[in-house]
Amino acid sequence: STTAAAFAKLGFRVLSDDLAVLSIKDNRFYVESGYPKVRLRPKSLAMLYPEIKTEFLSVFSHRDSRYTDIENHFCESKLPVGAIYILGETVEDDGEPFIEPLSAQRLIHLHENTFASYIITPDLRKQEFELISKLSLHVPVNLLRFGRKVEMVNLQCKTVIKDLSELQNKKIPNY
Repeated sequence: STTAAAFAKLGFRVLSDDLAVLSIKDNRFYVESGYPKVRLRPKSLAMLYPEIKTEFLSVFSHRDSRYTDIENHFCESKLPVGAIYILGETVEDDGEPFIEPLSAQRLIHLHENTFASYIITPDLRKQEFELISKLSLHVPVNLLRFGRKVEMVNLQCKTVIKDLSELQNKKIPNY
């Protein structure tokens, strides 16, 4: 959520937060549009929105999170998947963000990050596994390592932007 809000603050459009629903059309993978809010904890709110002195709407959960409206930087239409970045912390609190391309482990990481695999039927789980297998073969899957300090989120975003710019001229193959 902090990363999504940081990208919005940098002027990028956010398609989804936490949960990304994928679809397939014309042999391409797309991310469907989510909702135009992100949930942030107080430390992230203070760092990203120091100019806002009003209270953000509370999220009813076990965490002290608040809703942040990113409607001005929200994308309402699905977009093709260009790359997947799985977030993973570094050992150091203030470690420099870096991207680790995943090869053999990419399918495992994608499977670990499916949202509801524990509540679907075996047939739906098989179908989901087949789709993420295709996804893992046709879309770059990377592990984004970053420090635990929220103040480094802009550096984290810049690391992703640099990596995406290097991928920009590469065509995502259809399956």
